[in-house]
Amino acid sequence: MQKNEILKLLADFIAIESVSTDKSRTLAMGQAGEFLARTLTHMGFEVTAHRIADAPPFIIGAYRVAGAHETMGVYGHYDVQPEDPVDAWHSPPFKLTSRDGKLYGRGVADDKGHIIQNIVALQQLIATKKLNKNIVCFFEGEEESGNKHLNDFLALGEARILREPDVWLVTDMGASGSGEPQIWNGLRGIVYFEITIETSNKDAHSGIYGNRVHNPAQLLCDLFARMKDAHSVVVQIPHFYDNIIFPTPTEYASLLTQSDSDASLRARSGAHVLPTTWGPFPGAPSDMPLALTSKLLPSLDIHGVWGGYIQDGVKTIIPARANAKFSCRIVAGQKPENVARLVHDFVCAHIPPGVSIKLTQKEGSEAFYTAVDNLWTKRIAGALEHTFKTPVRYNRSGGSIPVAQALQQKFSKPVILTGFTLPDDNIHAPNENYDEQMFWKGIEALELIYTS
Repeated sequence: MQKNEILKLLADFIAIESVSTDKSRTLAMGQAGEFLARTLTHMGFEVTAHRIADAPPFIIGAYRVAGAHETMGVYGHYDVQPEDPVDAWHSPPFKLTSRDGKLYGRGVADDKGHIIQNIVALQQLIATKKLNKNIVCFFEGEEESGNKHLNDFLALGEARILREPDVWLVTDMGASGSGEPQIWNGLRGIVYFEITIETSNKDAHSGIYGNRVHNPAQLLCDLFARMKDAHSVVVQIPHFYDNIIFPTPTEYASLLTQSDSDASLRARSGAHVLPTTWGPFPGAPSDMPLALTSKLLPSLDIHGVWGGYIQDGVKTIIPARANAKFSCRIVAGQKPENVARLVHDFVCAHIPPGVSIKLTQKEGSEAFYTAVDNLWTKRIAGALEHTFKTPVRYNRSGGSIPVAQALQQKFSKPVILTGFTLPDDNIHAPNENYDEQMFWKGIEALELIYTS
């Protein structure tokens, strides 16, 4: 394929507003699935689209190579994050734009750009008859909204073809800041909550009832302050750090060499200031730098708090209820159900009797870990090193990709995570981008991976 043809394919994909969290875009989610099904069909794949409940279509494509003895699985997600705030974008979010050596557009880095790279690499290998493995592609549209139907789908008979791959390749990650390839062998899991505290059936006058009745907003603030120390960033829930599996001394030493400097961490995050002291974290190495705490330790973070009067002007009330969304990122050794129980027990123990509490667990997924010394990791690392002419770095991420653990647990096959975006790709943020040189280099690397 010519470069202009590849960019046109990517542009058409980016133009589909497949925001899975936005129910008004359900039609667009179906269009994104149809786009992939149509593209794979034109390449000679046997394609099936599966629906379960109200989930976007699960797209499975299989390509058989005569005489092939190995099968590789390819995973990608076609849903994207909301584009808000639109005013912060320098070009339209759903229009692929090339500027200053980068490709811009919502989903270009996470994960539509990687999907197109895989498709192009496979299409070129098929066209030149160089593909020597069977391929099973698995594309779905709920990664950005919790994968709530994923495990149910994997348990269906329609998903039995997903047992065939000898290895799964997940290109939903990135390279280092210097453009060196990375294989990510560890991800954190997540347990997501919503909470509502209600103290009355109506708002109350703060002058008349202040001090005399419970304020749910105050109770919520107090609860979160007890859950996590804002200065040490240590979670105070009893037994929260139990059962954590820390990396081997060799892997920990390697991670230390890749730890971000404070200046780099501040620049990439946009933070005005970083914590000057943190910990000690129960059971963690005493020399752990701040940058590694998001890779190797669990955490608890508040995502949103609301309640009472928040409009312009003055309204002196004690609100009847207060709400929040928060989550815990978990690491190897922890189970979502155990962490959920710890959080539930802590909340119940720190809210006054008689106050109404509604604590709902929305999503949950286990942490992911795979050994770096298995055969497939070494083969894929070799292909990356040959393409980029530099050693592969093995890394962990504080983020979560539920499908990685789900595929590994369900099918007992290695799952290798890599990718070609750079740390300044602004995923989940305005001006999401993909370095053009890394985009083209990634296609070259994938062709070698599929033939090595």
